Amino acid sequence: MKENTASWQFEIVSLLITSVLVIVIMLPIFKNVPDFPFLIYNLLAITAFFTFIRYIFLLRFTPFARYAPIKVVMIFLAIPIFIYFMDGMSSFQNMLDEDGTYSMVSHLEIGKQMPISNYIRSEMIFFGTGALIGTFCLPFRMIISIWRVINRGTV
Repeated sequence: MKENTASWQFEIVSLLITSVLVIVIMLPIFKNVPDFPFLIYNLLAITAFFTFIRYIFLLRFTPFARYAPIKVVMIFLAIPIFIYFMDGMSSFQNMLDEDGTYSMVSHLEIGKQMPISNYIRSEMIFFGTGALIGTFCLPFRMIISIWRVINRGTV
């Protein structure tokens, strides 16, 4: 029972840290681009990036480390999540090709447009790509973990 309580505490602390990181990363965009068209996608990509990377490398500390049904659900849930992130990255790339990020920051003074525009582009590409990679790797990690729990008794 003590081990399960510790894993739930780790999960809650991890979610709080993820929330703080999302706010800190999105703060420049919140402050400078009030009508950010990729807000939901960006929030989900950052959250998925940190959460999936944590599940890939620190799975043994999660509350469901030895519970196979949740892992099976995560394996199949990764497919639509991957498609969603691919669609979001494609939409963002199309916006970059057609309008550029300057269309979002044109209301700012000239000295702020370039840094915020570069930040948006870099942050979206980094976390979008990271979320895609994490979403792609997560099912393999879950399959390995299920196999280990059944055959070796480890996570």
